[in-house]
Amino acid sequence: MSRNQPAAEVPAYEELRVPVHGGDLAVLRWPAADPGAPVVLALHGITANGLSWSRVAHHLAGRVTLLAPDLRGRAHSGTLPGPYGIAAHADDMAAVAARLAPGPVVLTGHSMGAFTAALTAVRHPGMPSALLLVDGGVTFPVTTDLEPDGRIAAVGVRERGGQAGGRRRRHRPCRLRACRQPWCDR
Repeated sequence: MSRNQPAAEVPAYEELRVPVHGGDLAVLRWPAADPGAPVVLALHGITANGLSWSRVAHHLAGRVTLLAPDLRGRAHSGTLPGPYGIAAHADDMAAVAARLAPGPVVLTGHSMGAFTAALTAVRHPGMPSALLLVDGGVTFPVTTDLEPDGRIAAVGVRERGGQAGGRRRRHRPCRLRACRQPWCDR
């Protein structure tokens, strides 16, 4: 969003309650225009809540049904008792999908939500039709005796236009109005 554009309105959503171990989990639902559209179950990061997906709902514009729970212990699910943690969240997500999604869901998570999505897919393999992990979700076992460039090469991370472990490129904020990405190579 640029400084010249007003903030987009939060699309209309409904707040639902889904029974889980110990009480009810709050789930925000942005419905699709077509009842047969795919369902996306979007899991927030550790300091967020379901509303953190409102901008995504805006851009999806009713092409999917977006379900965004407030994870156990957060926001409107804040009064749910423990146990807390990734495993409890994963089981809660299975309950959400069973209650609100007619079939497999696109399981999406950001940060802690990505780790939860990954474990949900492992514990409930029939639930996701796809898995999208943003800034979290899978760790790479790497020996500690390597320097940073060696660690990058060991897990096969490649930089744009370069080799694994090659010279790192500097990225700076883009100040060109024509550039649509927040970071550009200079």
